Amino acid sequence: MALVRLVAAFVIMAMLASAAFYAPVAVAQSVEDAATLTERAIDVYRAGRGDEAILLAQRALELREKSLPAGHPDIASSLNYLAFFYHEQGRFAEAEPLYKRALEVREKALPAGHPGIASSLNNLSLIFQA
Repeated sequence: MALVRLVAAFVIMAMLASAAFYAPVAVAQSVEDAATLTERAIDVYRAGRGDEAILLAQRALELREKSLPAGHPDIASSLNYLAFFYHEQGRFAEAEPLYKRALEVREKALPAGHPGIASSLNNLSLIFQA
């Protein structure tokens, strides 16, 4: 009976160690996948396929929102790319709230005066100039 308990304890410890090891790997993979999707979105946008770029950017944002803590600057970047693709298609009503969310995230995550905040303000101002 003692041997069974010892084996069970070993199995449980091995499972916990495995989960602790693989969880960060899964998060890192999701973040890498999001970066790859963003790069593809930029490439297809440059090739004139804006609708496809939007789909890829949406998926990248979903991955980052699931993988990263709320308020992470990379989420703001994904929001910004998606807003840009909408903006370029003249879909300002869809772009504006995304630009605003990106600005909010950056204002909370980055120090005052950071260029990322200035970039977000500039992007949002372009909506009002259109």
